[in-house]
Amino acid sequence: MLGFFDLRLAGEAAGTLAGLCKISRPTPGTSKLKYLSLTFTIDVPDEDARRRADEALTRLEGGALSATLPQVVEVVPVPSLDTTAESYVRQIDFLLEDPIDPGRFFVGERLLPAVAAVTGIQVGEVVWWDDATQTAPVSAAKDEPGSSVASRLASALKRFRS
Repeated sequence: MLGFFDLRLAGEAAGTLAGLCKISRPTPGTSKLKYLSLTFTIDVPDEDARRRADEALTRLEGGALSATLPQVVEVVPVPSLDTTAESYVRQIDFLLEDPIDPGRFFVGERLLPAVAAVTGIQVGEVVWWDDATQTAPVSAAKDEPGSSVASRLASALKRFRS
């Protein structure tokens, strides 16, 4: 995992949707493919919100992202995961040109601005994962009454990172 960020998807009458996105790439030396995976978890209180989340992320398919960011050779969407009625989870993989380093600079300066432009998603500050924190023990996230799946996940990741 490289990092994660909070996200917002503004809606006119329906309100703003909130969520979290995990950024990951293969462990160096384990794959010859250059790719990044973004896993979006969005709080969806109803079917309209679920549809809005799906429509926004579906905009990444086809040539829209590649037209904005030519270093992305192919966008490989994974079907939405039905985890709960209150959350929408979807992973999208981005295959990159061979000389591209799928690291912080490319993600922060190229990929995320392009994803935001194509989808309309507002990207929050990226919390970068460093190698030292990946081996820290993980404590289970506590379910707080009224908290969303995305906020509980963000809280757990921040505690893990500390």
